[in-house]
This record gives sequence, structure tokens and C-alpha cells, in this order.
Amino acid sequence: MLGKGSFGTFMATSRNPDSFPPPEMAVKFAPVQFSHTLRSEKEIMSNLNGCPNLIQCLGEETTVGGDGSALFYNLMLELATGGTLSDRSSSGGLPEPEMRSHTRSILVGLDHIHSHAYVHCDIKPDNILLVPDGENSFTVKISDFGLAKRETVGPGKWQGTLMYLPPKAITKGLQEAAWDVWAEGCVVGEMLTGRPLWKPGKEEEILRRIGGDWEYLRIQKCV
Repeated sequence: MLGKGSFGTFMATSRNPDSFPPPEMAVKFAPVQFSHTLRSEKEIMSNLNGCPNLIQCLGEETTVGGDGSALFYNLMLELATGGTLSDRSSSGGLPEPEMRSHTRSILVGLDHIHSHAYVHCDIKPDNILLVPDGENSFTVKISDFGLAKRETVGPGKWQGTLMYLPPKAITKGLQEAAWDVWAEGCVVGEMLTGRPLWKPGKEEEILRRIGGDWEYLRIQKCV
């Protein structure tokens, strides 16, 4: 098992090497009756397929559980064996050339997402995966489209990971492309320092800081 999230469970799997999808891939699965979000994610990823800086959707299938009593919806995804950007940068930050390269790759992915009128809504180091493309070399790819939505102009409820939300998301609930760009700025700061841009604290306190109660603003030093 690779992990477990709000919308499904991840596992790595192997198949016949002559089959499609490829012999090694990641599978995100959930019971059929709870698979609405995964099905929505599949539709979004299929619409976005083709960008080298996005994890690719390889297909879907429904299978029977081991005891034969339950049906599972399986979303088949490209496997990233290099871990996450969070893993890569947590030991004290990245060298500037590597940080620049990863930043450029993430922005290419975001441009592709935004050009199709979607907002990812959860850009963070844990959702940036590394796919090996040579010795000590990686292609950076955006993953996890479970919260992705069409861009909206009206108010709504904020969603995503609090430490990477922009002020507008909290005060107005707007889902805009700029939302992802703000989050990417937070990711860049984390790549440089190896720690979150915003000082950890209680949710209410962080909401005040990001939402504009500047009396409480305390951004950690980045240099």
C-alpha cells in the first residue's frame, strides 16, 4: 500500500509486462458506492492527459473484493517511484538549480490545468511526485486531482490544505487560477528552506494570519 487519503486508498501493482496499462502502476481505489469523487477525478485527469508534468491517468476498472462480497472502483495511474517533493526537500531544502527546475516544471503543469479552465485546489509538496528519468534525475509531476474544480467567479467554501491557501480562498471562497499560483509560491518557499512558509499553529490562528488579520502574521524566515 502506498497510502490512504480522504477519497481512496493507493497501492502499487504489477501486471503482465505485455499488457496495457503498463506492468507497474499506482491504483487508487474505493468501494463502488463511495467512488463518486474518484470517478470525477478520472474525468478531470482524462481531460488533462498529455502534459508531461501531470501524473497520467491510465484507465479505470471495477473489480470484486477478495471475499467476493464487495465491488471496488479502481483508478489506474502512472507510478512515481521517486517519492514526493515533500520527501525530497524535508531534510533542509533543495539546491537552487534543482529548486528552479522543479518550479518551472510545476508551472508548466499548472498552465496546462488552467488552460483547460480547471483549478487544482490542493497544490502542496505532498501532491508533487517525482518520476525518475535518469541517474539522480527526476521529472516533477502534479498529482491528486480529488479536489480539482472548474474555475468559478462566485463565492463558495474554501477547500484544500490550509497552509497553502491564499487569502481570497479563505475570505471569499473563490476558486481561481491564482489560488494555485499562491500555493506554488508556498511550495517554492518550502523547497528553499525545508519547512512550511507559515508557522504551524491552531487552525483558527492560521486562518487569521492568511485571511488578513495581519496583527497575527508571523512568516518564518526564508533566509
